[in-house]
Amino acid sequence: MRVTADGYKIDDMLKFLMVFIGGGLGSMLRFGIGQWIIGRWPQSIIAPALATFTSNMFASGILAATLWYATEKASLSDPLKALIMIGFCGGFSTFSTFGYETFHFIRSGYPWIAIFNITASVLISLLIIWKILGNPS
Repeated sequence: MRVTADGYKIDDMLKFLMVFIGGGLGSMLRFGIGQWIIGRWPQSIIAPALATFTSNMFASGILAATLWYATEKASLSDPLKALIMIGFCGGFSTFSTFGYETFHFIRSGYPWIAIFNITASVLISLLIIWKILGNPS
């Protein structure tokens, strides 16, 4: 293990850098998807939530596919896993926005859309991960 003069592990520093890069890329993609979806339906109350839902579902699939590949096909380096799984998927998905948009539906008088948003987001994300990784043991 390589260590700097300050006592920091080089591998840990590289993982921090990979999380930083992946997070930026994932956030930019999430922003782009949001801009695209909201631009298509600018007057729709559900467009922002649809953008968040889309990003979260893709992030779930990418995370599961990375886990599957890393365990079934080939090992991935820790910095690459940090880049994809922590950085990219973390920046691409957004739980806080999901929570806010669900709250906004309730406050705006659309509780059934809020319930649907919660149910669909959790169940479809689990189904995506289950489909990629297989039955839980």
